[in-house]
Amino acid sequence: MIDHLSKELIEGYHQRKIAPTDLLALDSHLSQCDECRQRLVESRRIDAACQSLIAELRATEREEIHADHERLSAYVMGELDEDEHLKVQSHIKTCAMCAEEARELREYDAALGSYKTYEPPRSLREKLQGFRRSVLSARALRLALGPLAAILIVAITLPVLLNIMSGRQGSPVDLDRERVGSPTQIPRGPVAPPAGQGGPTAPPDRLPAPSPEFAVRLAPIERGEGAPRRYNIIVKDVTEVRIRVEDVRVEDRFGNRYASYSAILETADGQTVWRGAGLRAAGASVILSIPARLLESGDYALSLYGHSDQDARPIGKCALRIVR
Repeated sequence: MIDHLSKELIEGYHQRKIAPTDLLALDSHLSQCDECRQRLVESRRIDAACQSLIAELRATEREEIHADHERLSAYVMGELDEDEHLKVQSHIKTCAMCAEEARELREYDAALGSYKTYEPPRSLREKLQGFRRSVLSARALRLALGPLAAILIVAITLPVLLNIMSGRQGSPVDLDRERVGSPTQIPRGPVAPPAGQGGPTAPPDRLPAPSPEFAVRLAPIERGEGAPRRYNIIVKDVTEVRIRVEDVRVEDRFGNRYASYSAILETADGQTVWRGAGLRAAGASVILSIPARLLESGDYALSLYGHSDQDARPIGKCALRIVR
């Protein structure tokens, strides 16, 4: 008669390593002993939980998970909520690659914060102010002359339209009838004015100005680099501004070619005014198309990021001064 099941006997029961005769005696004991039966059930539940945990750990080892670039950037900028912040913070403590990228993002953010405001010479400011006043005056003149031109066009075309609708052409036809003595066929379309007596015509439609394109080069985002290059961009009467970023890096640090690029345009105080994603390179250049309505006069920072299957990291930056 079995007194109570030992730990070794319970393990042997789970692993099916007990002899048939002992197994019959154990089953008979379990049918009469509630304590041993409860211990056997509890042992089975603990064993199942351990097996499940081992499977999850093995799956985690097979699939290495990294924090994406957007989450790391939001973590560095302090834009995550408390739970997400703690998750990313815990991850970068054990992941060297993500910790390195977070460090580079912090250095890049510190470099952007070190920009100094450029004060143009007084003569340049006066020229720009005069240019702005002339543009505003031209716009005001167009707005004032627009209704007058419309009234003039109506005054010229309305009599001709009324004459055509009534089936008469006026005095030239009457003179023809008196001279020839027979009815003259009345034209059913607009009559061209006599040579040398053409009336005023409507001004041709003004074609929109083509979008300007500016070429820039980025300063690499690396430790020890100097201040980024600065470019002046004048925006006038256009709907978008095209910026061609030249000499762009096409491979990441592992030698993998970048599949796409993304760009961020920020003001001097760190406010994001435009983001571009899924950008493609044409040779060693990337074209950015930025709506002109987003751009006000002032200083901006332009940053470019490269994305590959293995890596996503900042490539370079430059400073822009927008003049409207």
